[in-house]
Amino acid sequence: MKAITRRPAADAPPPARRPVRWGGRLLSVAAFVLAASILVPSAQAATGDLRYDGCIGDLAGCTPTSPAGALDGAAAVAVTPGGTDLYAASHTGDDVSHFRIDTAGNLIFAGCIGNLTGCTPVTANALDGADAVAISGANLYVAADNGEDVSHFRIDPAGNLTFAGCIGNLAGCTPITPHVLDNALGLAVTRDSAHLYAAAFLGNAVSHFTIAPLSAARH
Repeated sequence: MKAITRRPAADAPPPARRPVRWGGRLLSVAAFVLAASILVPSAQAATGDLRYDGCIGDLAGCTPTSPAGALDGAAAVAVTPGGTDLYAASHTGDDVSHFRIDTAGNLIFAGCIGNLTGCTPVTANALDGADAVAISGANLYVAADNGEDVSHFRIDPAGNLTFAGCIGNLAGCTPITPHVLDNALGLAVTRDSAHLYAAAFLGNAVSHFTIAPLSAARH
């Protein structure tokens, strides 16, 4: 015996839609869908996604620095271990800029050091073509590809830099093997802050430097 399927009459009213409970209230299905679309975002940022929060420099639309060219040819940045200060090396500006980092992560220009007019001066051309920076405790090291040297700066408690000398083939720096820092583009410091390495593109070499320990550096 075949089952009989009853079809609603053409003029029969549509079936009643059951209400949905939301936050203790009864809502129609349409109201529930509308509330869900408003309260539940269609896409959420995943861990590690980036959100643009602004820029600093002499590009139109960015917060300016003084001097204006302090970040011309910005090539490398480094942040102190405590996350309170950032330093940027500028290849064209021939300087290193210092920024303080506020609690929201925004950068506040705090000055620059180098041969650019308006910056605290250093040994002539020591930062000519500054391309790489590395931080080791209260010390900052900067490689300059045109200067063929590595400059050493001490970082005071306020984050300000003091030029402490340079090593390389530039006049006024501690001399080393000729051309070994020619077009120096990269720096790295070991975790124990005992050694620094510099990569030179045209020198076709990686140079090794021993960093004097704190007790020795004080004398």
